[in-house]
Amino acid sequence: MHTHRHEGQRRLRRSAHRLMTVAVLTLLGALLAQPHSWAHAELTGSDPVGGSALQQAPAAARLTFTDSVNPELVTLAVTDQDGGQPPLPAPAIEHNQVVQPLPNLGNGGYTIAYRVVSADGHPVAGQIPFTISASTPRSAPPPGTNPRPPAVEEQAGGAWLPWAGGGVVVVLLITGAVISVRRLGRDH
Repeated sequence: MHTHRHEGQRRLRRSAHRLMTVAVLTLLGALLAQPHSWAHAELTGSDPVGGSALQQAPAAARLTFTDSVNPELVTLAVTDQDGGQPPLPAPAIEHNQVVQPLPNLGNGGYTIAYRVVSADGHPVAGQIPFTISASTPRSAPPPGTNPRPPAVEEQAGGAWLPWAGGGVVVVLLITGAVISVRRLGRDH
């Protein structure tokens, strides 16, 4: 009987060891499958590009981020070289892009200041300076037209999905280990 009990304990340890190994490998796989979810969102590009000298005033500014942004927490302002800030219509949110329609900007230096909150809840802020040296400014849109680009419905961010999947797997594996331990304990 004494050896039978030790045999059961060895089997129990091996089963628990296997379950823990599978749990750790599954969790690591889920974490490595989404490495961008570890990093906070960043600005990856803009149009106009920071520091650019434009020959024509842009109709809109486009900011691209590494993650989707919360459309309710987007703030943009355009400041001219004299400190003036023209009124801006609401920006359009296109998943990880913010498209800000711009008024008819004349020659001079401008800075786009932005602050957004990404899908992971972290704020991202910065400035994009540019200059316009057009011989003729961009003409205003005809009356009755909407200069604002159409918004594309924001896609749901999935940065939480690997964490949730990994968590479910770990809980199931731990539950299986506990049940196995209890069954082996009752057998002896």
